[in-house]
Amino acid sequence: MMGKIWVEIMKLIKKCILCNKSGLFLHLQNGLCNSCKLNLDILNKNRKDLLHKIENQSGYDDMKDNILKLEDTLIKLNKYYSLGISLESDPSKELDDLISKKDQLILVNNMQKEIDTINSNYSTYSTEDSLKNLKEKYLPQFIQFQKQGIEFTNVSIIDLKLFIEKSEKKLARKIKREEKAYNDTINYIAFDLETTGLNPYSCEILEIGAVKVINGRISDTFQSLVKPKNIISSHITKINNITNYMVKDQRPIEEVLPEFISFIEKYPLVAHNAEFDYSFICENYEKIYNKKFRRKKTCTMRLYRKVYKEENNEKPYSSTLESCIEYLLSPNDMDEYLESAHRALTDAIMVHEIYEKLK
Repeated sequence: MMGKIWVEIMKLIKKCILCNKSGLFLHLQNGLCNSCKLNLDILNKNRKDLLHKIENQSGYDDMKDNILKLEDTLIKLNKYYSLGISLESDPSKELDDLISKKDQLILVNNMQKEIDTINSNYSTYSTEDSLKNLKEKYLPQFIQFQKQGIEFTNVSIIDLKLFIEKSEKKLARKIKREEKAYNDTINYIAFDLETTGLNPYSCEILEIGAVKVINGRISDTFQSLVKPKNIISSHITKINNITNYMVKDQRPIEEVLPEFISFIEKYPLVAHNAEFDYSFICENYEKIYNKKFRRKKTCTMRLYRKVYKEENNEKPYSSTLESCIEYLLSPNDMDEYLESAHRALTDAIMVHEIYEKLK
């Protein structure tokens, strides 16, 4: 009698087809216990997420890892599938397909990573590195797959070669611009003018002083007084110490400016309160040559204000040339400046020294 009862009880005991967990009150879904069903749901979700990441090439550095994770997920899903559990697709076929395409997927991912780096234009170094990888490493692999008749992307070899060629030309132009920008910081003309006033349209140039800087060092100098058409006022003489007697036998601006233009060649200009000095050069150049003067220019006064604010978290009390010398240069430089203050060549030398500190 007891044996028959036990047989009937055993018939009522439920058992998970995957983990073999059993119990009289065990809850099953499609033959799976709650734990195995939850694991199946997680595996299905992981499969979808990983397929989406791989198909959309998201997570450059995780591509290999994502493929390995998907392989592991499909192997686990195949255990469910082999027990007759209904799934969206056959995991074993998906796994075989993934393994056959793994190398191509990684190649496309690597290529896209390099292409995006090139297009993002992060830096010259990163662009050079990505172009080298694309051209020397990934393009040959791409060509080899194509020869084998393996099609895995809608990008053609011709498209990729054209992209590389175009990117190399763009990079060459960028390097050239960067070299010029760098050269402009080590090869330039620091200059200063003394004038009869502040207005370039009604006032005149009394003196031009300049230094030619090559590789950060002064290689040549230019200095010339200029005979103005009008008398120098006593007020101006007090400022720059240039008298009417000093300029009475000097050449006019029509003769001095062409020499200065020849001296500066094609180099960029650097001056303190550059807009002021530059405006006088432009106005007189146009009168003499009947055309516009254009040249890249840098203002040490603006640079000083920027650097001072960054270092002190406030604007400088003064940004005159004298203030810059006091803040940036040595006491000997200050003594030299004060001995011949407001003379063009000395000021130009000080502008050079300040620029070297600020750039």
